Amino acid sequence: NDHKYLGASLTNNGTMDWQAGNILFFNSPVITNTGLWTITTSSAFGAYNFTQANITNTGTITKSGVNTASFFDITTFLNNGTVNCNGGAFRMVTSGSTFNNNGTLSFNGGQFLGESGVVFNHNPNAIIKGSGTFRMYSLFTNNGIIAPGASPGILAINWIPQPFSANSIVDIEALDKSGPSTGHDQITRTDGGAMSLAGTLNVTESPGVAPGTFTIITSSTSTFSTINLPACYTSQYNAGNVILTKSAPPVMTCPANSSVCITTAPYALTGATPPGGVYSGTGVSGGNFDPAT
Repeated sequence: NDHKYLGASLTNNGTMDWQAGNILFFNSPVITNTGLWTITTSSAFGAYNFTQANITNTGTITKSGVNTASFFDITTFLNNGTVNCNGGAFRMVTSGSTFNNNGTLSFNGGQFLGESGVVFNHNPNAIIKGSGTFRMYSLFTNNGIIAPGASPGILAINWIPQPFSANSIVDIEALDKSGPSTGHDQITRTDGGAMSLAGTLNVTESPGVAPGTFTIITSSTSTFSTINLPACYTSQYNAGNVILTKSAPPVMTCPANSSVCITTAPYALTGATPPGGVYSGTGVSGGNFDPAT
């Protein structure tokens, strides 16, 4: 077996490339990454003699390739930087391990897998984004931001019945009408379960998006407490899906210009369509025009 042994704490300030072989540690090391740690192996990072390790990332860790890299016996994995799941799977295995995300967990076709007993804390201002699969079998506490896609894309969130909270934020972008993944972001669940919604939904659009409908979340229950939409958009909950509808902008008409004397008493402005708008301009206040001002 091609094993590597680690018996002391390790700080990487440059580039560390884990391509093959298990890394077995002892003496409770602390692994600190401030540089770049690339992972393409299908091997394991775990204890040699029943000890535990802690990992702190303030740099970038990138998992790529088709293999699954497994992390065993980690007490705390603290991410203050960026963890990229670009291929294969980044897997946390040992029950009692905690992944604290204060930075960015990004997907570009890969997976993050948390096995039974692994805890994931998604903290305020932290971001989970991109296209891939995020799966947790145990506790997931979300007080951060989930932004599917890389403008745009689809993020699958599996085995988490309550992935959102009153403090969580979902950011969705509409690009065009070509559908999910290419035309707009989407959050889905592909394991047959449903997600309970909560927190805030923010929707933005690129210029020139045509009117139409956009299914942005599938397999869901409940509702968001706050929804922020661009102009001409509405939202609805339909058969487990969250659907946005963009309508054509209204055609506005106003009465023809007229002349009045400066001594004319203030009067209400009327006649514009569609109703419900707000009159504004010099001399206008509360829907009334005062020629004297």
